[in-house]
Amino acid sequence: MGFYITTFLIGGLVLGTGATSQAAEKKPDAKQVPADNTKRNEADQKAGAATAEDQTNDRASVALTAKIRRSLMDSKGLSTNANNVKIITTNQQVTLRGPVASAQEKERVYKLACDVAGAHAVTNELEVISK
Repeated sequence: MGFYITTFLIGGLVLGTGATSQAAEKKPDAKQVPADNTKRNEADQKAGAATAEDQTNDRASVALTAKIRRSLMDSKGLSTNANNVKIITTNQQVTLRGPVASAQEKERVYKLACDVAGAHAVTNELEVISK
């Protein structure tokens, strides 16, 4: 039995790590539905849409992104989608992208980012998804 180790890095900053056994990978969960972000990912290809590739690697941008992510993770009651929104920081300008569960959650994520970066520096492109 082997293990897979995953490390998430942005600009040399470790944002998280995890280990999964091969046995755990082989056991499908009957209730688990695989995510299909094909349409959302296609939208990322539109001209002018901010993507993770636009994230700059300067220390200030990386630190700002990490502070916003920590603020989201420390905030209780957010959905998994809200905790995993894309935070793209370019020259101290932050773009939030991705699905959230409600208009209230969209506003909450935006406010948390504004509390860290300032309202003048945050563009809210979050989408409310219907169930």
